[in-house]
Amino acid sequence: MTNFSLLVKVAKCDYVPEGLDIILNKMLSPYKIQPINQEYFKHYVVNEKEVLKCKKIFTDFNLKYLFHNFEHYMEDHFKYIKDQKTNNFSYRKNPNGKFSYYQIGGR
Repeated sequence: MTNFSLLVKVAKCDYVPEGLDIILNKMLSPYKIQPINQEYFKHYVVNEKEVLKCKKIFTDFNLKYLFHNFEHYMEDHFKYIKDQKTNNFSYRKNPNGKFSYYQIGGR
């Protein structure tokens, strides 16, 4: 999703036609930020090998000083979500997404 600013310049006049806000809303509706449609996102469970690797990094580098506990480390650093029922970590991703990052500049 791209966020940008848009300036609408309206000629100054003494008479503002009734319903101008309706006309402007209709003209600008394609540029409004639409809410994220949750049906496109799917949950993917993080495999056990990845969790063990992260746990090893957490203990080896003594990251307890930066994060309260391992769950906080996984949620804050990797943006994983912990399922309270199964105790598995998962993440949400749009499988049809083409652009996951952007870069300013070129080659």
